[in-house]
Amino acid sequence: LPAGTITVPIDLPSGTITVPIDLPSGTITVPIDLPTGTITVPIDLPTGTITVPIDLPT
Repeated sequence: LPAGTITVPIDLPSGTITVPIDLPSGTITVPIDLPTGTITVPIDLPTGTITVPIDLPT
């Protein structure tokens, strides 16, 4: 997977979403506690650092 972001649409009241990625580390599991919206998950390569900023109305 090229460096960049994965944008994951969420239409769940609560729970978790699993984001499969094409890296040796496997998958990213992103816990959510939001009514609706999206989570953008930037993936910084080659370090593989992952941050999960949440930019949603509350």
